[in-house]
Amino acid sequence: MQVAVQGERLKVAKGLPEAMTLINELLNFRVKINLKTAHDSYEAWREGVHDDLVLSVALACWTATQFYTSQEQEAVLSIKQQELDDEFEGILSPIMGSAGRHSVGTAST
Repeated sequence: MQVAVQGERLKVAKGLPEAMTLINELLNFRVKINLKTAHDSYEAWREGVHDDLVLSVALACWTATQFYTSQEQEAVLSIKQQELDDEFEGILSPIMGSAGRHSVGTAST
């Protein structure tokens, strides 16, 4: 979430009813790294400070990233497939003449 906020992909709307609560939770949220295991854990900086909104927004950000990443990948693959189809058509056109690629493998009468 830190990267999303710093990259301005995540912004808190001023009109959001709990905007200040979310901002305070974000400010109180910290990462702890265990020096022995190098594992990281995320939690409110002080005991008793809530982190519900931070975790909810984090889940929403992760879900959006997963969804849009797969959508973007599908879009790129579709564009690449169209480019390959166009290239294939360009190669076959001089060979096949007006018959085109759709009649490849069909017998003429």
